[in-house]
Amino acid sequence: SKVLSLSQASRVQYSDGQILNLMQVDSNRLAQSVQILNDVWSIPLIFCICLYFLYQQLGLACFAAVGAMLLLAPANAFVMKFYLKYSRQTMERRDKRVKVLTEVLEGIKTVKYFGWEEQMQAKLMD
Repeated sequence: SKVLSLSQASRVQYSDGQILNLMQVDSNRLAQSVQILNDVWSIPLIFCICLYFLYQQLGLACFAAVGAMLLLAPANAFVMKFYLKYSRQTMERRDKRVKVLTEVLEGIKTVKYFGWEEQMQAKLMD
């Protein structure tokens, strides 16, 4: 299958860890896009229906809750900025770990021959 095959130049440019990480991220984004497409039309509809029922039960007080949600939206954006930064750092660490693991698995005979198991295990646990 052509989907999983890479040219030699691409294999030199990207490590196995980076390729696996990109595949995982892309597949997650594709799966999330299906959900997002459904949310585009359903969330506004659900919001309007809920707002109508809240107005029936609470009257004008329901708009205070909606106002509070709108005021807290910038705080949510602020928190998400830190989450995305942390997520990027996690992916970079995962890339490094997969790269080291791939190197160890490819060179397992050498590691066993020289008795480097403990050093490699410590390197993998970092």
